[in-house]
Order: sequence, then structure tokens, then C-alpha cells
Amino acid sequence: MEPRLRCARVVFSLPHNGASNNISVINTGTQTVVATISIGGSSGAGPAFLAIHPTGNVLYATKLADDAVYVIDTLTNTVITPIEVGGLPVGIAIDPKGKHVYVTNEGSKSVSVIDTATNTVSATIPVGHSPAGIAVDSTGSVVYVANNGDNNVWVIDTVTNNVTTVIPTGAGPEAFGHFIGKSPHQHFIFHQKP
Repeated sequence: MEPRLRCARVVFSLPHNGASNNISVINTGTQTVVATISIGGSSGAGPAFLAIHPTGNVLYATKLADDAVYVIDTLTNTVITPIEVGGLPVGIAIDPKGKHVYVTNEGSKSVSVIDTATNTVSATIPVGHSPAGIAVDSTGSVVYVANNGDNNVWVIDTVTNNVTTVIPTGAGPEAFGHFIGKSPHQHFIFHQKP
């Protein structure tokens, strides 16, 4: 295992990678795959999206085929536990303090809130049709959910886990990547259907 402070690491997974249940760990210094993490579970749609804990020691991966989020130890590259969430989990984001993970469940029209201390679902929030992308603001007080089927973004207060606002958008919003942060270079990005 490489020293964490001397080697920048990126964990990479192809969205909806039905060909494998693997996540590749890529050393950005050498631009090579240095490890492959097998998350197991059902065959079919493999890992979809990832979120890393602020400590860098834990990775969370959504897996559609299992209706679960897999918790992975990045120091040993092994699965700690799967967490059952709603149907067809897709988007995933973690708050800046690392206390909660938020998961969009396309099939259940909901967002699962995972308590990272216990690795259990602490709340389920109903949202619009086909929630996809999700982001937590830099303060950790607001979550944004892009609802592909309803052409809007839902805003959730993280203290109450209630929807506070629904913002109309263009057709089929889907957000990807790291959306909202302290840097002006981090944006909330939509893919609009033609």
C-alpha cells in the first residue's frame, strides 16, 4: 500500500457498469490502476456513482442491482458493509462534515439519508419522479436534488429533512460530478434532454 500523503489517489467507476462489480483505484501520479475493489452483490448493473468521506478513508458506492450503497474502506480497499436503501439508487453526496450521506433512489422517488456513524438509513425523504443528481452545499445545510422526470430541482433542509423549495428547470435535469463548493469553479451542472 502506498503512503497516503505521498501519493494522490482517485477512485474511479464507470456509471452503470453492468460488465463488472468492480471499482478501480487509480494512482494519479503514475496514471495506472493500482487496485481493483470487488464489491460483490448481484450481477447486473454494477457500481454507479461514488462519494468519498472527507477523511478520505471511506468510499460510498451506489449499486442499482442491489438497491444498496456499499461502504468501502479505502485503506484496505475492502467492503465494510452494504446498506439497503430505496429502489434504484443513483446519485450520492456526502455532507462536508462527513456525518450524512444522501442517496437518490430513482425507483422509489426518494432520498435516503445515511448516518455514517452507524451505517444505517436514518431518514427517507419523498421527492419527485426519477431523482438523479444530488449535491450538498458547502455548509452542509442544504441538499439539491435534480428530478429528471419532473423537470425541477428539489431543495432539502438537512436539519429537518424536509423539502423547502421546488425550482422549475428545463427538460430532464441530471446533475453529475461535484456540484457545489467553496470554489467558484464548482458548478451545478444539468444535462438537458433535446
